[in-house]
Amino acid sequence: MKERPVNLTPKEIKDLHDSRFNVLRMVIKPQPGLYFGDIQTGYYHPTIVDKSGEEDAGDEIFGAYSGDGEWGCKCPYGQIGDRLRAGNVLLEIEDIGAKLYGSRWYWMMEVKRIEQAIKAEETP
Repeated sequence: MKERPVNLTPKEIKDLHDSRFNVLRMVIKPQPGLYFGDIQTGYYHPTIVDKSGEEDAGDEIFGAYSGDGEWGCKCPYGQIGDRLRAGNVLLEIEDIGAKLYGSRWYWMMEVKRIEQAIKAEETP
């Protein structure tokens, strides 16, 4: 499990702190071009081409990839179970998917807010 910082607007941070929403939508970079098929998310082995032109399976990574294997992108926010820090809010990723809105693909991350440690003065 890793913890990564994520850039959000002050309004988004406040809404997360108040538990008003639980899904973050972030643009996938780079976009899969004009691919409008089904983009899947999960663990996969990207193809690596060595100096002699031989293709081989690379190390396993978590990300989004096309069903035909022509396009793939590592998720910059981590994987399920990793944590994101936005301001003073700590989030845990519960699920990650990819969704097409208009002509752009987005990471759809279902997150839950992790409560901060209870302060000593709040305990009876």
